[in-house]
Amino acid sequence: MTQTTPNLEPLKDLIARYESKGDYNIVYGGIPERFRPDTHLGKPLTACSVDEVLGWQAYVTSNQVGAVSSAAGKWQVIRKTLLEFAPKAGLSGHDLFSPDNQDRIFTVLLDRRGYREFLSGDLNAVDFANNVAREWAAMPVVTDIQGAHRPVKAGECFYSGDKVNKALVSPDIYLAAINAIKTPQV
Repeated sequence: MTQTTPNLEPLKDLIARYESKGDYNIVYGGIPERFRPDTHLGKPLTACSVDEVLGWQAYVTSNQVGAVSSAAGKWQVIRKTLLEFAPKAGLSGHDLFSPDNQDRIFTVLLDRRGYREFLSGDLNAVDFANNVAREWAAMPVVTDIQGAHRPVKAGECFYSGDKVNKALVSPDIYLAAINAIKTPQV
């Protein structure tokens, strides 16, 4: 019996394209330049430790700066998520927020949203897609559901109504990337 390898690349590429343009050093666009890591910390995110990123995130969302998001890196991880999931990815505060470590966090976040259950058949593609849309706001919900702030329709962001986030891709394209995971690779 031939074992197929999950084809995660279409989904990873789609999320990265719309969340960060694939940039491991990007931060939420509403943060003024003078408060971004390159300027404020004197180095890019990928040269910062996890603790430095957490400290920077706390600072930019404090009353001093007042940014509405602390999203950082290729996977646009907010402070609360980084605090909880960096250790689950096997990272300490001293580890760098490097591309490899950001990708480790991505894997843990995807598992949080039901990746393993989807692979095993215990979670269908629609429910998995809606779960992933809770993690990455650029991805749309694919059915009408209760969002974080109000009921949302298929194609909208799970966080619609927060005046910050919006879905940036169509449900059809998104579901195709989800379904590609189980498409055997040649």
